[in-house]
Amino acid sequence: MKLSTISLLFLLCCFGVMPVSRAQSKTPTVSIDSANRYLARTLNIALTLDAPKEGAWGHTMKASEFKLIKNAGFTAIRLAIKWAAHMDSVPPYRIDPQFLKRVDWAITQCRKNHMAIILDNHLDEQLMADPQKYHDRLMSLWQQLSDHYQNYPQTVMFEVMAEPYGKLTALWNDYFAEALHIIRNTNPVRPVIVGSSLYNS
Repeated sequence: MKLSTISLLFLLCCFGVMPVSRAQSKTPTVSIDSANRYLARTLNIALTLDAPKEGAWGHTMKASEFKLIKNAGFTAIRLAIKWAAHMDSVPPYRIDPQFLKRVDWAITQCRKNHMAIILDNHLDEQLMADPQKYHDRLMSLWQQLSDHYQNYPQTVMFEVMAEPYGKLTALWNDYFAEALHIIRNTNPVRPVIVGSSLYNS
């Protein structure tokens, strides 16, 4: 998917009709136009946290890289993350705390360098092949991330699922709506990115 397309896919899921939230962000709320401008120049960091283990595909994130990215004129990064590989295989599908700390570290580097970051749910082949079996894991993921990041600024953005395809295609609209409802319960103004099915085609 071209990153220039990402900024066009906020839709109403960013600031549409929202339920009353249990928690409100402690940072000022910006308009959707301002949030969209955070993505003016976005760099995709892949082959890293979407690998079986960070470094397995030749790249390990370093703090110095974030400064280089900022100095090159980028305003945001999209961090491809294979969350399913770092969750328990049984309910409640807990995210590995050490892995979550690594993602927190990447967010900190972006914030230090005044960049936004998209937390992308990437490469869940099991969900694509058997969406009903892995439905609860997907919803648990977004419940955990919503709780964990509810007080983070809007520069931390969510992408519910990158490039849905396969058997998920027929269910994608319903699954996204359900995940968005979970997110909105604690993150009423969090920018959330949605792509269409069939690899965002």
